[in-house]
Amino acid sequence: MVRDNPRELPLTVHHRSEAGRVRDHNEDYLGYRQPEEPELRAEAGWLYAVADGVGGARAGEVASKLAVQTLLAAYYHSYQETPADRLCEAFAEANRAVHERASEQGPHRMGTTLVAAAIRDRELTVTNVGDSRAYLIREGQIHQITRDHSVVAQLVAKGVITPEQAESHPRRHIISRSIGARPEVEADVFAEAFLPGDRLLLCSDGLTEHVTDDEILAAMQDEDAESGVQRLVDLANERGGTDNTTVLVVRALREREDRLPPLALPPETEEAPLPQRSRWPWIGVIVAILLACAAGLAAGTFMLLNPTPTPTATATTTPLPAVITPTAMATTTVPTPTPMAVDSPSPEPTPSTVKVPRATTLEPPTATPLPQATDTAAPRPTAMPSPSATPIATLSPTATQTVPPTPTRTSETSPLPTPTDTTQGSPLPTPP
Repeated sequence: MVRDNPRELPLTVHHRSEAGRVRDHNEDYLGYRQPEEPELRAEAGWLYAVADGVGGARAGEVASKLAVQTLLAAYYHSYQETPADRLCEAFAEANRAVHERASEQGPHRMGTTLVAAAIRDRELTVTNVGDSRAYLIREGQIHQITRDHSVVAQLVAKGVITPEQAESHPRRHIISRSIGARPEVEADVFAEAFLPGDRLLLCSDGLTEHVTDDEILAAMQDEDAESGVQRLVDLANERGGTDNTTVLVVRALREREDRLPPLALPPETEEAPLPQRSRWPWIGVIVAILLACAAGLAAGTFMLLNPTPTPTATATTTPLPAVITPTAMATTTVPTPTPMAVDSPSPEPTPSTVKVPRATTLEPPTATPLPQATDTAAPRPTAMPSPSATPIATLSPTATQTVPPTPTRTSETSPLPTPTDTTQGSPLPTPP
């Protein structure tokens, strides 16, 4: 069932009717209608009814069934605008139908009690004649909506007896109003709000004869309304079952219990589709990473081409960095100095072969010769080669080499760093 009206509550109905332990037949009758047509629901809502026939075997059974069926038909064929007006008109039709049937059967008395409830949107309208009751259970409390049309009820209203005395009064079964007893009938009408979680209970006096209001409330606290209905009927039978017992319960589901399809969202509340993510931020991140890598490689290449020597702990003079002049890849013979005694002649250097890479992006630096030292106490610096001279290879910083001393010097100079082969990325081997 699809709800077209947002105020319309989803309802469930559970009922049970039994003859009891004393009567051999059941004179109670119940009926309800839950129309599927949206227009009819909007005009009239749903209707539920319970009747308890009086007048003997066939008379009471016929009267209760005729009253309920006439009520349902007249209510939905009425042109009245409000449920209260529809109920009053339908009760009048039910009373006329039962009264005419009683007149056809002669002097035999025929009548019935009748309680009916119409639920439209979230409004509850209850109408009754006799002592069949309607209860509203809400948030752990029970409230009797209807008033009994009986002799003991009139005595309680006048203050003659107390409600406790009425429960055991000998005339408690005598009703003062009924459907069909007279050509016209006066019905009481009540209006209540019907909210999510509420329960409406319609019953005959066979239940209230043996079960108190607190016991009805306790049974209705169960989430399973059908089990609660069965428990109430069983309790009435266990305590004697002297009369027919009928119970009908209508339950308004809460929003979380609503199993109906969800309502469609209005256009203004529909969620907009999520925007697609742009790929440009990722491209920018990738470009930034590539630029960082390129900058790192360029810095590494510059450091390889221009290494900074690290002085040793025993050095007495500041070593001069070797300058590698970018040239084409060629085989160059570099003399390797050999340690010698102070006054011995210098032997011929042993040549070694070093591959120097071509760096076409750098301009060859101009080496400026250092001035000759005039102070005999200071170490003699080694002159830098001219641009046209053969580049000096850097010795390995781990190998300890000494420079041939001059006749006037006895101190040793720090070894030059070992050149690095940039084509392989590993230090050159030290010649023997």
